[in-house]
Amino acid sequence: MPVKLDDIFVVEEAPAIPGPDGTMDGGGVSLSLNLDNPKLANLLRQGLVANPNLVSDFAAADERARKYVVEHLGPEAVRGPQGQEKEHLDKVRGLVATNLEQTEDDESDSPMTINTSMKIQPLPSTTISSKRAGAAVTDSSRLDTSLDAMNNTGRYSMIVALSQWQINNTLETIYNMFPDRQNIKFNEPLTQSNFDCYMLPPKIAIDVAAETSLNRGRGIYFMRFGPGSMTLQYPPLGIPSKTFSTEGWVLAFDLNLELIRVEKGSDEYEEQVEKFGKPGDYRVSRLVANLATANVFQPNWDVSKLGDSLDELQGQYNLPFSIVIANWREYAKNNDEGVLGYCLTVDDIPASVATFPPTSELLQAYAYLKPNQTFPITDVGEAGENNSIVFLNMVQDLPFPVHIIQDSNGEDKEVLSKLPHTGNWCTPIDRSTVAIGSQLFFEQLVLPQLSNFNKMSFKEPYQPEIDYSGLTWHLKWIRGRGTHNDSYWNSTWNKSKHVIASSEANKWTWEKSNYKKKSRQVDGLGRYTLEHEIKVSNTVYHIPGTNSFKVFHDYVDTRKNKRRFIGTQTGSCVVRRYVTYQIHLTSILEGKLAFQGPDPAEVKTSVQRESSFFYSDSIMEGVANEIRGEMQNDPALPQAVTWLSDKLKTQVSFVMPGGSHFFMHDPQFNRDGDLLARLEANGL
Repeated sequence: MPVKLDDIFVVEEAPAIPGPDGTMDGGGVSLSLNLDNPKLANLLRQGLVANPNLVSDFAAADERARKYVVEHLGPEAVRGPQGQEKEHLDKVRGLVATNLEQTEDDESDSPMTINTSMKIQPLPSTTISSKRAGAAVTDSSRLDTSLDAMNNTGRYSMIVALSQWQINNTLETIYNMFPDRQNIKFNEPLTQSNFDCYMLPPKIAIDVAAETSLNRGRGIYFMRFGPGSMTLQYPPLGIPSKTFSTEGWVLAFDLNLELIRVEKGSDEYEEQVEKFGKPGDYRVSRLVANLATANVFQPNWDVSKLGDSLDELQGQYNLPFSIVIANWREYAKNNDEGVLGYCLTVDDIPASVATFPPTSELLQAYAYLKPNQTFPITDVGEAGENNSIVFLNMVQDLPFPVHIIQDSNGEDKEVLSKLPHTGNWCTPIDRSTVAIGSQLFFEQLVLPQLSNFNKMSFKEPYQPEIDYSGLTWHLKWIRGRGTHNDSYWNSTWNKSKHVIASSEANKWTWEKSNYKKKSRQVDGLGRYTLEHEIKVSNTVYHIPGTNSFKVFHDYVDTRKNKRRFIGTQTGSCVVRRYVTYQIHLTSILEGKLAFQGPDPAEVKTSVQRESSFFYSDSIMEGVANEIRGEMQNDPALPQAVTWLSDKLKTQVSFVMPGGSHFFMHDPQFNRDGDLLARLEANGL
């Protein structure tokens, strides 16, 4: 039978008092040898099997101990076994295994291993249960999107994907704002031709089928004619005058979709900077369907629609027709008809208006692929409306990902890496999208703001206390926050993968484990060892397909005692605290994103105590209550959420002609943890 603590000691518990930094914990325990209990004498006698000198050493330790031995075991016991008695005990010791056997165990300072039945729960499972779930089902490939560049050459910081539908809707809205773009009349002096047409809003097809690493951002511009006429002639060349009805005509040109830098200090520059929200050292670029790159003398006849006039316009009247269209092109360029929007990058990051200020941008076309669709389709109609032009952004002056290809001469050439197709950024529901990379959103925005939460949820073991005086051991475990610099609370968050909501997703864990051990031996009265280990981990993880991420806190406080006196006996107790907080992203009235939360959450604790542990159930329940109370009503996480919400509201990096900009709606995370938000034009 194991030796019970109160067979040997009178156990007294001290009240809890604040520790060095105010932390409350168990007040300690005193173990006083129970010299009024004859059971101790029987145990000492039994212990002689394991240690023939046990009784004599005990008697030599203290005068009261010697008197106890003389009274209960006789004066000869004080001397220890002699002669035949010693030989007999030595034989028994070699033959008999007993639960009182005392071994020379390892007393090193290595962390302890405690075998308990406690099951550490994994991160709480989650099912998709937000209003974004319906959209996710409509086009689940949106969750598969990735900002990883092709050939594993790096990762883009963030993107803005504008669908063809959005671009053409913008063109139509701007067209309605400027009547002078609708009725166009002019005489062309060289050919003496005449243009008198009512123009319909133009359209653009993003040429995703032609997109390559060396041929980026191509488009097809569709010049659309309403009622009107075009009189063509060129008398010096003998081309007679003929009037064509233009109603229903569509003339298409291949051109470049480009970013063109706006000159600093110009009226256009100052106007756009004002729209971005506050002054700063910005580089402003206009996104244009660059009509200057349109070869009007070689239209895209294959997709043009000129009715019965096609043969003549390609034949006898081709030259005056081309010259008239070239004159229209100059008029359109001078009236900014190709301008689709403005974007900014920064030179002076601290002065930036954006939460994640881009320092460079690049364009590429990106195809929309339906299920089972393999090849991209360039089309000005419904089949192409979810194709997109994508702004690829880098921040903090990071370089663009690059890879090597062979040019037409078979020589290696370094080119900027494209964003390969992983899923649909733009869909019939999400016509345009901003995607903020997980390394920006979580690693540079969210996680640094959790340093105070890490600090407030942290405790570490201090050196346990073991004191001895007058046949009494005073034992105490102590914990506190310790003394650490600020970098300790925001040190490395380890990134890893886990499965949640049937998806593999990223998680980030801040984890600290600290261990203390104290041993003390008093000759004749044994050795006592206290061990204390506290593991604290805070894990941040997103839920793919929703607008939520969670913060899972886990605190495991493990204590162990060992007594080597009348045998060896160990005891342990594990106190665990855990809680999961949920934080949401939502769109607000101003068209920005904001954080909400954390939702109310129950802080849970559990206690698993072995009966041989020095502290009683009541002490350890008190410790658990203290540990629970430290997390309840802790302001650190709500304060972080408030700061993050204010910071995220400043994300503005794209505006459109006419003074409008994009509102961000319905945020959700993809599987990589990139934050996606639907963009909708405000004021158009």
